[in-house]
Amino acid sequence: MEKMFEKQASPIEKGKGGNEKDNMFLVLKQKMAFVFGSHLTGRERVDELIGSNRSVIDLSDDRKTILGDLEKCVNIKDRRGFAEAAAEALWPLIASISPENLSGEHDCKVINEFLTYEVEGSYLYIHVFSGGLDGKISVFIAGLREIAKIIEKDSSIKKIQAISWIANSNPKILEKRLGFTVQEEIDKDIPERFYPQDGRVYKQAYMAREDFLKKYFTE
Repeated sequence: MEKMFEKQASPIEKGKGGNEKDNMFLVLKQKMAFVFGSHLTGRERVDELIGSNRSVIDLSDDRKTILGDLEKCVNIKDRRGFAEAAAEALWPLIASISPENLSGEHDCKVINEFLTYEVEGSYLYIHVFSGGLDGKISVFIAGLREIAKIIEKDSSIKKIQAISWIANSNPKILEKRLGFTVQEEIDKDIPERFYPQDGRVYKQAYMAREDFLKKYFTE
């Protein structure tokens, strides 16, 4: 059988250079972090990844390796480790499909190493990678400025939302440093996929369009 998928070196192996493959890998890690938060057990997480991507996996010459590497993810207990390992496991498939189409249909776009976003209706949802900010708050703020440019061009976006671990662990950073309002309960109109399912209590952070542009938009 003709080889359909070429084995690709991941951005981790090649080093981060801000190129298209690096961005694809960041999106893939975010997707895996979402899967982690959607289930309580490693078995359920891996079963979703295999079931959702079965048709593509089965066509790959790397099928056995991919399935084996995904099985190793069952016992990973932390979100960051799971996201990294699951993304590495699925990386051979990226030669044939976009990471946004793995285990879901969400249109998640990369801003930088910490930040991705997606737009749904009048809301723009910010996703902070669960690996943490690692003291690089300036990189995070630079990402928010890039998002402001996107919002300025799209008048349909009225509110910026984040359902994040950082709203729990560092609410003062979000409120005092970044200008968000943090509330204890998640609004009922937030899409269900953003609700945490990993046993932890998350909070919601938000900012109105006008306030976000005033704080972050520059020509």
